[in-house]
Amino acid sequence: MLCSDVSIPGLKQVIRYIMFTTVVLLFNTIVLIIWIKPSNRSAVTMCLSLLAICDVLSIVCATTHALTGFTSDEWNDGSFCPVYQLSHVLSSLFHSISVLVTMSLALQRFVVCAFPFRGRRICNKKLQIGLITISFILPIGFMSPNLYGLHTLRKVTFSNMDSLGNDSVWYNRSFTDFDIEKRSCSALNNKTLSEETSTDVRDYTAICVSPIMLSGEILQVFLFWRIIFLHIISSITITFCMGFCLLTVRKTKIRKLQSRRVETMLTSHKKKTLLLALVMFSILTGEIPNCIYLTLKMVYGNSHDDIWLLSRTGQTFCELFTANSYLHNVVIYIAMSRQFRREICQQFPCKRK
Repeated sequence: MLCSDVSIPGLKQVIRYIMFTTVVLLFNTIVLIIWIKPSNRSAVTMCLSLLAICDVLSIVCATTHALTGFTSDEWNDGSFCPVYQLSHVLSSLFHSISVLVTMSLALQRFVVCAFPFRGRRICNKKLQIGLITISFILPIGFMSPNLYGLHTLRKVTFSNMDSLGNDSVWYNRSFTDFDIEKRSCSALNNKTLSEETSTDVRDYTAICVSPIMLSGEILQVFLFWRIIFLHIISSITITFCMGFCLLTVRKTKIRKLQSRRVETMLTSHKKKTLLLALVMFSILTGEIPNCIYLTLKMVYGNSHDDIWLLSRTGQTFCELFTANSYLHNVVIYIAMSRQFRREICQQFPCKRK
């Protein structure tokens, strides 16, 4: 949950997003430069590259969402702007893809650790392509109702100078602000509209409220299954796989009697497993608070300031943890991968004294 659909973005939130976007873009660009090189390409590095791309797109969309909401003259103006709505949906979409890509990595590493001899044959190219495809299809499927119901910015021109004072002003209002039967506008202190204006509003509302718009109950059902499949199940799966991988690393003992080749293979397997376990932990630091937030939001709704996680402070907490999780991976790669460090030194050479 990088961007909230509840509160108006403030200046501090916008600055925070811009700072995070700059750093995430810089870090993940380095990751892509290193992992996409032909000499470094493998099944794991391609997944890590895809993870970096999704993280960048998610936080860029979240920043666009915050900027659009902050620069709007009124909250209703922003909430009904297609850019504002689309950026919010896309940010959640790319974050969900990132989580499922991490889950696919976790499952493959679990199989390799659980079945040392058959694991690499099981986790072949076809399986990986299948898991990545599912990682895209599931989020798009669960987020499609939100994309399906995007609205354009509703602008209604009032021509009744007696009731509204100025016919040249464009009032950016939701169609729900107008009472067609009473010919009044609740957003403008229930002022009575002229017959001509009421006709314009009624005709315009008929265009806005089209039959393709989904009801709130249907969206709630999609939200429920989205939380189950994209957040709860994925978090539990990643946690289990991470714990199993760490337990495997701890039990793996490299004996001196083993051959040099076997010793090298075991050491490489141990380091790679530990690296992927840390990547799993990184995504969980942002996903678990997000999962709890979405569950509480579904159960209690938006307006519950007595629940800390649903308050503005709680939302900021979730946003910070999610954004921070995007910054951990490059640090993990530098700390755990000699190959990554060597490639950085080659790409960005420095003079040694």
